[in-house]
Amino acid sequence: MIVIRVETPEDRASIDAVTRAAFAQHEHGGRIEASVVAALRQAGALTLSLVAEVADVADVADVADVADGLASEVAGQAASPAAGTVVGPVAGHVAFSPVRVRLADGRVLGGWYGLGPLSVLPSLQRQGIGSKLIRQGLAESKAQGARGCVVLGEPAYYHRFGFRSGSGLTAEGLPPAYFMSLAFDGDPPSGTVTYHPAFSAGD
Repeated sequence: MIVIRVETPEDRASIDAVTRAAFAQHEHGGRIEASVVAALRQAGALTLSLVAEVADVADVADVADVADGLASEVAGQAASPAAGTVVGPVAGHVAFSPVRVRLADGRVLGGWYGLGPLSVLPSLQRQGIGSKLIRQGLAESKAQGARGCVVLGEPAYYHRFGFRSGSGLTAEGLPPAYFMSLAFDGDPPSGTVTYHPAFSAGD
């Protein structure tokens, strides 16, 4: 069983390890993605940070085999869980942060957020954990008054959540086919999106 919840300070080392593991096959081995999450947090721009946590002790050993650097944390969590609390390591994480939308007339539109980085432990991918993180993150963002969300990723994956490319929003330097938006009410505006400076961390 997987529980989706807001991150706590105690999750930070696990989130870093999960992010690095999820992007280990990328050019920089997950270092940049982990740096982005840490920089967003430090800047107070991590608007919403959700973790997927294993809520079944039986699942802990499997996760411990996969997450480098998490084995000792898993053992500690499984040894003496507090009554009624979730048991197990962080299996996934998603970050939401504010983006700036500049309209054609120069006005800046607030209330838009960027989804990502999204990370799931390699051995637990393709089991719906990422989808649960995204759906809850979008629902909570909308409930908090957000106007919409943008994401850079694989269209075949993000289309299932309602994201679409070529909708009027663009981001300089990002491939239009992979840059998508989702308006929570009506159609997305036409304008240029700029991510938080924290996304330059690790460059």
